[in-house]
Amino acid sequence: MKPDRSWNPPRDRRSEFEAFVTENLKFLRSVARRYVGLRGLPVCTADDVIQDALRVVWGNWSLELADVHCDRLRAFVCRTMSNLANGEERARRRHGQLTDPAELPGLAGTRPGPEDRVLARAAVFVLIRALVTLSDDERQLFDLMLAELPHAQIADELGLTTTNINTKICRIRQKLRRSIDRDPGFGHDQDRTGGAT
Repeated sequence: MKPDRSWNPPRDRRSEFEAFVTENLKFLRSVARRYVGLRGLPVCTADDVIQDALRVVWGNWSLELADVHCDRLRAFVCRTMSNLANGEERARRRHGQLTDPAELPGLAGTRPGPEDRVLARAAVFVLIRALVTLSDDERQLFDLMLAELPHAQIADELGLTTTNINTKICRIRQKLRRSIDRDPGFGHDQDRTGGAT
């Protein structure tokens, strides 16, 4: 067999990467804000998470990511941002740095009173304790779901069927609901009839 002697112009990897970032930055910002908000991190952390995730993507761009379909690439960036947000959450928890609930997404622009701050802080801790009950695989699936990726795309990324993804998401929601209901932080430990247990 004769070698292919046709000339292929070199690809400009940097331009491809910059085009991907420009095209997806709004989406990545919204996902990063959700990730940091769920973990009780300040909103300003979202930009750091995006920047660090894109640094990882750029490091792998010429090796394996340049030829990947855009949807799979977005899923890879979302997984990377999730891992980085998890790491930031662990580091802050280790150092005892708590987030003022007034800094959480959705509460900006309001002036919460002391009661609101206590309730918001309790809600954040209840959610964090519920998320800790998820396994690594469940957390990964939950993060991709939060990124609002279609279930078919998540299934393709994880190598599972869409039906399997739907079942797993249902079970994750049930697990979180049970964990939140049993959490003493909100005093929701009640049976189905509404009476306290």
